[in-house]
Amino acid sequence: MSVDTSERFQSLDLGPSLSSLNAGILIPKYHTFLEGLVHFIMYPPTGTEFPHAAGIMKHRVYIEYLLNYRVGYDELEDEEAPPAGKLYPAEHEILEELQTEEARYYIGTWLKSIPPNFWEIRDHMAKQGAVPS
Repeated sequence: MSVDTSERFQSLDLGPSLSSLNAGILIPKYHTFLEGLVHFIMYPPTGTEFPHAAGIMKHRVYIEYLLNYRVGYDELEDEEAPPAGKLYPAEHEILEELQTEEARYYIGTWLKSIPPNFWEIRDHMAKQGAVPS
């Protein structure tokens, strides 16, 4: 993945108060960051035989914060919740932005019920023909 693409990365332009030296710093866009967290969970650096549980849990917390911030669940408390298996409009937007199949699977499963566990991830990967390391 090239960090020079504006499709997945954006400039760290936070206003005139920052030094112009920061203009060349690129940060991942929302969907790119979310996809990276999911990739870490599905392909842990320690391998899938003995995944690092603490690392996975920390990444799940990051994902939860990103979803809560973007969807605004606190503000939706007065709205009627969609039926089981259905999504809020903001959740649909997130899924549409995701560009990797693994992220669409993981986040889609999470939004419809709960995050998939390790064994569900392995089963999904086997069905997709991906060989876990």
